[in-house]
Amino acid sequence: MSVGFRVRLAREQGAVFGADGPRRVVFAAGFPSVCGREFEVTRQVALEAQESVSPSVICRAKPQDARLALSAVRGAAHGPIMVIVAASEATARALVHSDARTALDRGLDVVKDPVDRADGTAVDVCLVDTPRADHALVAECAGRMTAQGAAAIVLADTVGDLLPGQTRDLFRRVATGAGPQTVLVSHLHNDLGLADTLAALETGARVAACSWLGMAERSGMVATEQLLFLPYDPERLLGLAPTVVLPHLAGRRVLRALAERLGHRLDPDQTLRRHRHQPRGRQRGQGTPHRSGGRPVGP
Repeated sequence: MSVGFRVRLAREQGAVFGADGPRRVVFAAGFPSVCGREFEVTRQVALEAQESVSPSVICRAKPQDARLALSAVRGAAHGPIMVIVAASEATARALVHSDARTALDRGLDVVKDPVDRADGTAVDVCLVDTPRADHALVAECAGRMTAQGAAAIVLADTVGDLLPGQTRDLFRRVATGAGPQTVLVSHLHNDLGLADTLAALETGARVAACSWLGMAERSGMVATEQLLFLPYDPERLLGLAPTVVLPHLAGRRVLRALAERLGHRLDPDQTLRRHRHQPRGRQRGQGTPHRSGGRPVGP
């Protein structure tokens, strides 16, 4: 996806929340360690979209990758980085050729370095394949990483085999074990992504990862446009005034632009037509914090 389109998508998405865009939208700007060009594009997106969203940069749990990610967002307001750490035995063996405990301990060391160097940049940690991991170990490491300075801990389902009840159990167990200072984020793929994400939010997850049109690797992510409509009650749930204009969100700008760019045919029964017929009381927006990206990203 070109830098121009990423910047446009970020700005349009931030505009849904008006002046609150940088507080409500964490936008996946890119993965700078892929290649030199991706670094340049990611940095440009971070700088040009910083007034509309919080541009996030993804990196592996390697010191050099974390430093590269920091350099990609340096000078951009609100720009966090996200360090990806294997959490389950299977994923740790596949990605870093170690057991899960070793991978998580190494991840803690990697997180410490950018936290010390960040100069105000938030450092998030994405724990990959948490459903198949030892939940007590995940909770322990999430608490330690938070104490080390991590801003948020992302629980990623990766293989997408969770049911809503399992999602509630996972987030409750990790939240209890990690402690009240730990901010949890859901990153759930679209096997049952919408139901699972709502279950995670019910348990207290503060941020929800999502993707426009549900586009991402494997089965996709929970669709941003669906997620923002369903938990609509910002005043009751979040104490926020309903300032988001949902018809704007629904597709005339973001959905149609993205579908055209990707050659995707919109289903009017699932997107534009459904949103046009929302009851009048649901025509204003909501402030549920969420993450979405200009490119498919996510463990």
